[in-house]
Amino acid sequence: MATGLVVNKPGNINNRCLTVLKRLVGNPKLGFEKGLVPQGESYTLSGPEIIIADDGHRQQKVVRFFKNYWLGVSFIFISHGGKHKLTNANIIVFKGEAFNPSKLPVLRAEWACQHHIGNGSHAQPHWHSYSNFDSQNPFNPKGEPAPTDFNPEDIPSYERTPELSKMEKFHYAMSSKWQEGDLNNHCIDFSKDSFIHWLEGCIEYTKNQLEYVG
Repeated sequence: MATGLVVNKPGNINNRCLTVLKRLVGNPKLGFEKGLVPQGESYTLSGPEIIIADDGHRQQKVVRFFKNYWLGVSFIFISHGGKHKLTNANIIVFKGEAFNPSKLPVLRAEWACQHHIGNGSHAQPHWHSYSNFDSQNPFNPKGEPAPTDFNPEDIPSYERTPELSKMEKFHYAMSSKWQEGDLNNHCIDFSKDSFIHWLEGCIEYTKNQLEYVG
């Protein structure tokens, strides 16, 4: 089970992450906005070009990633003996037009170490996949013909099905030692350096794969 990453203050991690994120999305004004959570703090993207993506299930602050893809990054730190422990990191990608807040979730990478939500049974870090994503027609998940006259109310929203919601809970392991005979879920802890490398690698790989699928 991953236990989290202890730092003197969240800025020790956040500032280094911002350096990576600004370069990857080409937005030098990117920042983090602090919020409060039980026993700690949350951090979500902030800046003049941040918008809200709504998939009918969650609202996420995102920045343009590339083309019509949008990137959201969020962290949770909890108080830990006078210091702070990073216990959750989320990287999520949506697809959609800037003018339409309803966007399709594509993929989410997560490292979650809160013991109280049962994460010991899941690989850490892991991927979540959104199977209703249609890379060819992302704004019309039902296959309905496009209206001849534009009306924002005619844009179909992202509707979730029970089957989709169930499969979104599947945790696809990022790191395992199955090839070495360790058949249990494999969880890893990060150092500050390895966490930054993981964040950068996830985002770079995701972009490369989305460009590959078109």
